[in-house]
This record gives sequence, structure tokens and C-alpha cells, in this order.
Amino acid sequence: PLDIALSRGASIAGRIYNIETGGGIAGMYLSIDPESQPSSYQAHVSDENGAYIISGLVPGKYELKVNHRDTRFKPGKVLPFRRITVDHDSQQITGMDFGLTRAGIVWGYTRAPENESPVKATLLLVGTGNMITQGINAAMSEFNQKQAVFSSQSDTDQDGYYEIAGVPFGKEWRVYAISDDRAPQLSGSFVLSASNPDIRVDINLLSGSTV
Repeated sequence: PLDIALSRGASIAGRIYNIETGGGIAGMYLSIDPESQPSSYQAHVSDENGAYIISGLVPGKYELKVNHRDTRFKPGKVLPFRRITVDHDSQQITGMDFGLTRAGIVWGYTRAPENESPVKATLLLVGTGNMITQGINAAMSEFNQKQAVFSSQSDTDQDGYYEIAGVPFGKEWRVYAISDDRAPQLSGSFVLSASNPDIRVDINLLSGSTV
């Protein structure tokens, strides 16, 4: 027989919390990457109290970060990123806490105005300067994956519902909607704030002209 004893390895534990309320944030993803293997990715999720623990680590240097994009939260004054050194395989590192603040959410429905039926569309968040150009550039960036943009998809199976999370406060925004067989549409402008973090923006997608 060949018996093998496995060590639990080193561990990192902490909590992800809302800076304003002090309450834990559940379901936030963390990633940890060894600096020697930057392509090695491990995902972990915080529990209902915002707590997390990552075990099975071997000695080495790691990069730990919270993947907050497309969530209802954004970084506070300190970025949710840490560099950590594990010295031995039985080490237990605690107190690796991350504080986040509430971010804005834009949500709504994409519909065909002639019969109120849901329309499948891509939604992009753009500023108010050169809006059409921004919308086209954002769409190209989204489809080519050159850079991250605030975007979402609506689906006819979900009654045309969409949601764009992580929107910064204090800036004027519009929603640019693109569909395969309908004319692009641009919403009115809006500004989100800490006191008004959510807004509903419904988009009526017109059939447009045929050439």
C-alpha cells in the first residue's frame, strides 16, 4: 500500500463588507493568483456574512483581489487588492478584509412599442458628450473585448429585462441600445447618487427604415 498524507496548506481569511453600513456582502467573488503563475486563477465566494477563507496554499507570493465589476458595489478609498506572502504551509493569515461602497444600478426593459413585446438587445452605458460616437466605440470595444465597458444584455425569455451594475455616481449617463433587427436607441440623460443609487430606464426599440 502507498499511503499519502495531505496537508490543508496555508490559509487566508477575511471579510468583505459595506463601508457605509458595516454589514457583510454575500456572494462577492475573490481571485487569488500566484505571482509565479499569473495565469493560474482560483475563484472563491464570500458567505452570507461576507466572510471568506482560502486554504490549500503553498509557500509563495500571491495577489488577492475582489472582483467587484458588474456587482452593486465599487471600491472605497482603498483598492480591493492585496499582495500576500505565505512563508510556510501551515500559516494562517487572517484579517484580510475589504471594504466596498454602494455603486449605482441602471435597470429596465427593452420593448417593441407597437405591441409591447420584449426585444433582445445589447445595452451600453455612455456619457453625454459625442453620445453616438461613444455608443459605437463602446459597442466595438464590447464585441472585440478590447476593453471593459458598462454593458448588459436583455432577453425575450426574461420579458426584455436588463441590469447594468457598478455605475459610478455623480456623472451624467445615457443608455445606448442595439438590436439585430431594430434601429439603435439612446435614452435620456440621468445622474445617480448615494441617495438615489438606482434608476429604471425602459427602452422602446423602433423598427427603423429598411434599405
